Amino acid sequence: MPRWKPPRWIRALAPQARKLQAATLGPPVCGLTAVSRAAAAAGRRLQASMAERPVLSVVIFVALAVSVTVIAHGPPPGRLLTSSAPLELGDGPQSGAGGGRRCAGGDGASTTRVVLLSDTHMIGPEYNLGHEGGILDNESIIKTQQRMRAAIEQLEALMEVEPQPELAIFAGDVVHNGLDILTLPRFGLNESGLQRLFAMPVNGYSIAAGLLSGLTLPKLYTWGNHDNVLACGDPAASLPRGLAARAYMRYFGAPAYDWRSVGSGWAVGALNSMYGDSYDPASPRCWDRLSSYGERQLRWLAARLRGARAARQHVVLV
Repeated sequence: MPRWKPPRWIRALAPQARKLQAATLGPPVCGLTAVSRAAAAAGRRLQASMAERPVLSVVIFVALAVSVTVIAHGPPPGRLLTSSAPLELGDGPQSGAGGGRRCAGGDGASTTRVVLLSDTHMIGPEYNLGHEGGILDNESIIKTQQRMRAAIEQLEALMEVEPQPELAIFAGDVVHNGLDILTLPRFGLNESGLQRLFAMPVNGYSIAAGLLSGLTLPKLYTWGNHDNVLACGDPAASLPRGLAARAYMRYFGAPAYDWRSVGSGWAVGALNSMYGDSYDPASPRCWDRLSSYGERQLRWLAARLRGARAARQHVVLV
């Protein structure tokens, strides 16, 4: 069987990834994301073909996958651990209490627990019912608020269990197409349209923010494909990313990308995969199926990783 060869655009990332790895080696770097088993297998093939020793990973994110995968990096070559149980960050690798998986963690013997939630897709009164891809999706989307309430109750119950979770990570699409209302003529994909959204007494964002205020855990947010409005080749039909970022900040107090220290010797970085050319409607490289981060965000990440190395922190990237 011929050796699998990654596409040219992926191979072009290898030199920059090796440079970033060389600048940040020290404690291992862990990348946490929800991925399917097929994506994990593709990631192993990608790592094997790109270099003899692991590079800082290109992590494939599949929003509706059911497993939690931890990719541990740094010499010796990284190990892939897959589990649907809660992630525990401690003195691994070994099974954690309750069947959770541990990725090599801080210097102490303590365990740090975080919670990962993704694709909650909450809707508000502006949502146009019946526009999903089938009967099951159309029936499911109207139950998202009830499901979020139930999830919050379960998470609050976890606060009675030691070790308590220290962080709730929302991995995109908290609200379902909440910014699409700005495409209507009475709103607009501009500052005026955003102010009209903010002036609404109730919308999907205000409902989501109200529900999540009942969750006492600190929160960290990333964006999903339903968190912006993009029309490649047509900037006038796209929402500037800065306006989308202001919506997230107003309702969730969340910047476009963020960083938190948790537990003893751990940090979590929430990256924004929509800040590069693939989500720039004026770029010839625009393609909404491809994640990209942009030079400014990558410089920010490199600085954070250098700081984590100096502080002897292990890092989880979402």
